[in-house]
Amino acid sequence: MGDIDSDVCIVSGGLQQYLNKKQGQRPGNVQQENDDSPFNALPINIKLKIFGFLDAKSLCQITRVCKSWCEICEDNLLWKEILLRDVKKWKRISHTTNPALYQEVESDWSNKQIYLRCSPEVNHLMHQENVIFNGLTSVLRYFLPRKVSKIAMFGPGLESDTSGLVRKMLYEDNNQLNRVGVVPGRFDGVGSGWCLKMQNGQLFQLSVLYSASKKIRMDKSLNRLQKNNLLELKQDEKGEQLVEVKPAVRDFLGTVDAFVYVVDASGTAEAIAEDKAEMFTMVSERWFATHVPILVMSCTPEANSSRVACVDVVQALQMSQLSRPWQVHDCVVSSLDGVVDSIQWLIEQSLRR
Repeated sequence: MGDIDSDVCIVSGGLQQYLNKKQGQRPGNVQQENDDSPFNALPINIKLKIFGFLDAKSLCQITRVCKSWCEICEDNLLWKEILLRDVKKWKRISHTTNPALYQEVESDWSNKQIYLRCSPEVNHLMHQENVIFNGLTSVLRYFLPRKVSKIAMFGPGLESDTSGLVRKMLYEDNNQLNRVGVVPGRFDGVGSGWCLKMQNGQLFQLSVLYSASKKIRMDKSLNRLQKNNLLELKQDEKGEQLVEVKPAVRDFLGTVDAFVYVVDASGTAEAIAEDKAEMFTMVSERWFATHVPILVMSCTPEANSSRVACVDVVQALQMSQLSRPWQVHDCVVSSLDGVVDSIQWLIEQSLRR
């Protein structure tokens, strides 16, 4: 990205300006070199190794120390290592914050720019900086007519160790979601659900689509496509097997504003990848407009459960192949951690047309 005086792009300049403001410093006010410093006498590879232990925020802050530190902190390989290290810790990745997207299209962005554009922590800092503006828009939005988004939830995570998600959201007392009504099914019984209210007053309709009855779902010997209520197997003209959405289900999905696909992240990335055909079939652009977003809830039963990293879920499901807005978000069933935040993102996306 060059030296700090030219660091004015939205993604990295925004964070740099934010940190400068917090420190009461003016852009370009880089301190003079101190050639007597023992650190400055170290070989460049040693300096890079030391800086590699810092987090992104600290790296942006120490660019103010001196010109040589500023130059080191712009090193592209340094930021590549930090990106590879930290992306495993990120709890949410979307179609606009997927580092692989910029690498696949051979973007001319530096690794620092990609990191600061995609990092959830940096995006949160930028959101806090705009808290007054966001508060004003929330007040204005309150006086406008609000559409109640219709959301369809499905996926293998509803039929595994994370199956308690629906019970926790709908039937157990929690201070995050309240049931305020029932929605009847319209298409041969498909589409019934509940109207839920979040703490901010936002309403949405949630319809949960199970692949089969509970008895069949508990039979681990059956493949998910066997006796499936949502999908059916067909053959094309060449005799090749195709997976299609059943007509009544397709009619219902054509009326929804957003999708939620639930996966059990307490297993392996390979297990998650096995069922990706179900997700792609259910949200195929052959049936539904590409502006309809999809949220992948990457769930574990408890906060201390081992989990597949969010970025690995993105890769396992090949999310970058989707032609619609998407987000993968880490969620915890027992506490509903991440559930409401991810649904809020989904609702906001569904209203953007």
